[in-house]
Amino acid sequence: MKKITIILLFSLFLCLPNLWAQEEEKKAKELKLEEIVVTATRSPRAVKDVPSSTTVIDAKDIELSGEETIDEVLRDEVGVFVVRPSGIVSHSDSTLTLRGMTWGRTLIMIDGTPLNEPYAQNAVVDIIPKESIGRVEVVRGATSALYGTNAIGGAINIITKEPEEKFTIKGTSGYGNMKTWESFIEMSGKKDRFGLLLSGGRLHTEGYMPYTDEYVKKFMIGYYNITPIDKEMGRSKFYGKVTYDLSEDQKLIFSTLLNRDDIDGPAKNKESSIYNVRWIFGWEGAKDRLSWDVKGYVNVEDMSYNRTTSAYGVKDQVEYVTDGDFNFGGFISSLSFSITPWWKFISGFEYKDGKGGWKYEYFLVDRDHWIKGKQRIVSGFFSNDRLCENS
Repeated sequence: MKKITIILLFSLFLCLPNLWAQEEEKKAKELKLEEIVVTATRSPRAVKDVPSSTTVIDAKDIELSGEETIDEVLRDEVGVFVVRPSGIVSHSDSTLTLRGMTWGRTLIMIDGTPLNEPYAQNAVVDIIPKESIGRVEVVRGATSALYGTNAIGGAINIITKEPEEKFTIKGTSGYGNMKTWESFIEMSGKKDRFGLLLSGGRLHTEGYMPYTDEYVKKFMIGYYNITPIDKEMGRSKFYGKVTYDLSEDQKLIFSTLLNRDDIDGPAKNKESSIYNVRWIFGWEGAKDRLSWDVKGYVNVEDMSYNRTTSAYGVKDQVEYVTDGDFNFGGFISSLSFSITPWWKFISGFEYKDGKGGWKYEYFLVDRDHWIKGKQRIVSGFFSNDRLCENS
């Protein structure tokens, strides 16, 4: 009997950590359901009260994931499909879709402003330091009534951090094999009505090998007559945000981000790169039953690819350059009026204008051409947001 008692007590002791872990997990899930989101209805609502399947990934989740980029973090979410053709950089546009829709049918936003470019409606997701992201809201399912045709599959809103109340500075640095190194620094703080957040980092490696030995032997040397060189790849990011409190309920926001990806081409002195520059201006606030959010944005994106191919039966190396320019901007405004705590009207207006295209320039043959596209969107939306009585 004594042995049985000891065994039972020992088993109970072993089970206690699991019981505590289950309780903590239950509490975490309950807190997640109480989190406030704005993307699903364009107004603040608890996750449990929104009509769409919605997930919130906060800064702690991003840090604990151990992933290098934000699209890799999103890859683990239900219904999210990510393709990253070029490893650690976004050189070929990391493609992200929701619920099996084709690319360009998932709306990607930063602080509520669209990232989808006007030519192919794709978006370069990984253009902001993941350490500067406060949370990501993933809304699955069609939200076209609020966001347009880009949101047929859903919407993903990357929301940046606010400046810290007290001045803080932090940084990280690391080094690995293949001459791989990474550094990051962030400064944040507030003084009187002003808030400031600055962050930036660089990731570099010389271990990028895009071709297998078999491909090099059969095609690059045997067909194109190219001797491959060592590959270098890097990514630089900068993000800045300034806030000014007009009052306790209103503030002005200005933010900017700069992203540059670079990768060696197939021959010496040939480098491919992506530049992204973005500015966002905003005014948000609330008074009595009214709340509003007005944002303007400008996005400049330049892509340059140096490649090697064969053309017109020419067996030797034929180099060509592909240049892509995608420039767009616009503004979004939304106004919410609360009739009761569980019933509100939301209306707004959106304008977007942009153009983009690719230029192909060949060196060894007399051939070059342009592929161009443009987009102009003027739209309005209205929503009657009403919770059920028993919610």
